[in-house]
Amino acid sequence: MTQTMNIWIFKADANHRLAIRTDIEYFQDHFVAKPLANHWNPPPIRVLNKSLPVRDFVSWMMSAPVISERARGALEHLFSGHCEILPLIELRRKLYYAVNVLTTVNCLDEEKSDICYAIDDPGYILSIRRYHLRNEMIPSGVSIFKIPQDVGTVFVTKTFVESARVNQLRGGILLDPTVGIFEGLIRPELNLVPDLP
Repeated sequence: MTQTMNIWIFKADANHRLAIRTDIEYFQDHFVAKPLANHWNPPPIRVLNKSLPVRDFVSWMMSAPVISERARGALEHLFSGHCEILPLIELRRKLYYAVNVLTTVNCLDEEKSDICYAIDDPGYILSIRRYHLRNEMIPSGVSIFKIPQDVGTVFVTKTFVESARVNQLRGGILLDPTVGIFEGLIRPELNLVPDLP
């Protein structure tokens, strides 16, 4: 793990919480760092664990964070110019929004990252198990972004984390990108910030 964490993988916690789902095929061409607002219509959504708590961050798909109205108010200044906030679903009489992250930052150090490339095309990335991101490549003022090599994963910076903490936003998980998504989820002690409040 890095000594000073400045970048995390962000996702919503689905354990013991209300979650929503949409067929995975939908995300092949939606929430891939391209604008959706001009033709936005929410897709069909299934609500899971309806009797469990609903938090400020709701699990849907890693490429598309879902936030409460309260989280929108707390984080909107960080999203400005970097994301679209799209009305998605009403849960318990409160509106929740999908965050379409548009900003991509080419900060992946491919040599230091653990990447699975296609056998027939060694330049084509199939998946990234561990990310080594170069902090110095992230422009000032960017607190949420994706990388061009993987538009299915959302990254956040210390500014986002501090704003979420100060506003006591609940339901998010911050994963150390050098640990990897799956190992970080099954071994939360590996993460510097295992969970938001």
